[in-house]
Parts: sequence; structure tokens; C-alpha cells
Amino acid sequence: MKKSLSITTKTFIGMICFGITMGLIFPFYAHLFTEYKPGMKIYFIIGCLIAGISVGIAAFYITKFLILNQIKNISSNMKNLTNGGFDIKNRFFVDSDDVIGELFGNFNKILDYLEQIVNEIKNTSEGLIYVAKEVSMGSDNVASSSQKHIVNVKQIYNSVKTVHNIIEENVNNIKDVNKFASDGKTLITN
Repeated sequence: MKKSLSITTKTFIGMICFGITMGLIFPFYAHLFTEYKPGMKIYFIIGCLIAGISVGIAAFYITKFLILNQIKNISSNMKNLTNGGFDIKNRFFVDSDDVIGELFGNFNKILDYLEQIVNEIKNTSEGLIYVAKEVSMGSDNVASSSQKHIVNVKQIYNSVKTVHNIIEENVNNIKDVNKFASDGKTLITN
């Protein structure tokens, strides 16, 4: 399978081609307003091509600095999140009313959702601990309070079932986040 060019490479090539196009078009446009000294037209055209290529290269590096570094930052944090090396309470604050700002905003929403899930698991675990303590305290009177134990066992069963469902949902969400991070990494590396 043929591997396609990365977005960074495509951007670089596009900007260089744009610069070359400008370098080729400008001499024809300038010809409408200027007269060249004999033998100097070729130097003017070469100078325009060099200037166009320079503008293309400068535009690429400005784009790389302003946009691609931001995407690289979020990709790195996604990778850290999937590896467990990221504090889920961290958020990104990017003041940008475009797709980059939207990307960071959506990543923050994913973090909010994951933090909510972690808190639900914590609360459910605390509930299970409480129920387990209740069962332990009631075990001294098993014969006289068997009905109470049945109710507690049902609560434990329902709590465990709830935790199981939450964990299963978390696993699926983490897989989605991992795929998103992988797609983001592929986007950056390509």
C-alpha cells in the first residue's frame, strides 16, 4: 500500500508552489508598468522566483509555528493521557475562534467527561465500601437478620453490576480517546 504524504509535507509543497506561481506571474504583471534594461529581464524573473519561494517558505514556517505546534501539543497530551501520564484535571486554554480552538475545546470536553466518570467510579466505590461495612457489621446476627443480609447482598450485586457497566463504558471511552489520539498522532506525523 502506498503511503501518502503528510499534511505538513503537503502544506510545504503547496506554499512553495504558491510562491513559485507568484514569482512567475509577477514579472508579467510588472511588465505592464516597467521597461527592462537590455539583458536584465531574466534577472528580474529569477529574482521574482526567489522572492516567491522565500515567501512560500516563510509562510510555511509561520503556519508551522502558529498551528502545527499547537496540534503537536495536544497530540502529545493525548498520548500522555492514554499512557496514564496526564493529570485529568489539566485543561487547555487556547483563545482561537477556529478549528484549532474547537479541537482544544473538544479535548477539554473529553477531559471533563473522563473526570466525571472517574468521580462516578469513586462515588460508587465508596458506596460499595459502605455496603461492605454494613454487611460485615450485620454478619454477627446472621440467623436473626437473614432478611437484612439478603437486601444488602442485592445492593452489593446491583452496585457491582453498576460498577461493571461503568467500567465497561470507560473502557470503550478510553478506546475512543486512544483512537482519537492515534488519529491525531497520524495527522501530525503525516
